[in-house]
Amino acid sequence: MSGKLMPSLGVREEGDDLALGVFTQDLAQDLPQDMRAVDVVTSAVRLHDPTLSDERARSVLGALGLTGEKSLRLVGHLSGGEKARVALARFVLIPHNLLLLDEPSNHLDVATIEVLTGALREFTGSILVISHDKPFLEALEPTHVITVNDGVVSMEARSLRPDDWVVSLSSSRDNGCEDGGVESKFANSSSGVKSPASSATAAGTDTDRKKVLNAPKKVKKVEAAIEKCESEMKEIDALMFENGRNREKLTELQKRKDDLQPKLDKLFREYDELLTHIN
Repeated sequence: MSGKLMPSLGVREEGDDLALGVFTQDLAQDLPQDMRAVDVVTSAVRLHDPTLSDERARSVLGALGLTGEKSLRLVGHLSGGEKARVALARFVLIPHNLLLLDEPSNHLDVATIEVLTGALREFTGSILVISHDKPFLEALEPTHVITVNDGVVSMEARSLRPDDWVVSLSSSRDNGCEDGGVESKFANSSSGVKSPASSATAAGTDTDRKKVLNAPKKVKKVEAAIEKCESEMKEIDALMFENGRNREKLTELQKRKDDLQPKLDKLFREYDELLTHIN
């Protein structure tokens, strides 16, 4: 939809009045490191809105958690989460009528997510968002839900349902084609579920059978551990925001965050490994 990839089928066409905004998880990595945060925002936004003032840019940065002198720091001196806020501020100030958002709540603390949610709810255009953040999506109250099942995309005009958060296993079809893997968080509960027994039969060895049998249960445990770890990260971000002038406390919190990151990385590696055993 963003136009970065050619469609495998059909044609992508843009309306004459389309003003597309795309926010990706790695948007912050492209920020110029030797510019002040507020200057990064104003230089980009003024290409679309020359009337933007420094005060307005700093106000938006402050609403996203970069208050006071933080907006005057060089981007290279900001943390990863703070850089994400700069990218987000630049993004929201450029006029759009269609937003494509990829995990926009990542790296944001609870207070900042609430500000973002409020701004999106007031947005008068259209929004397509992909996120694993259940409270964030529920707060947005979407009018449509997109489901991906067996390579087929369907869109329904409805709100979220509890079963949208059920992770289902892709079933083999009669044509012998196995897509495999765990479906997205928006998994359709009516999709077929391959039983552990049939998976084990196809595995071939005792070791493979055990891995296949145990994988679904382990996936749930790892997902819970990832959710807990990410929740701790958000709590630390919130505490860092509250203790913005306490250098000693910030150092302590940053150490806690640095200690958590390898654990989170390890969990994601384990999660990816488990998915290879669910076919």
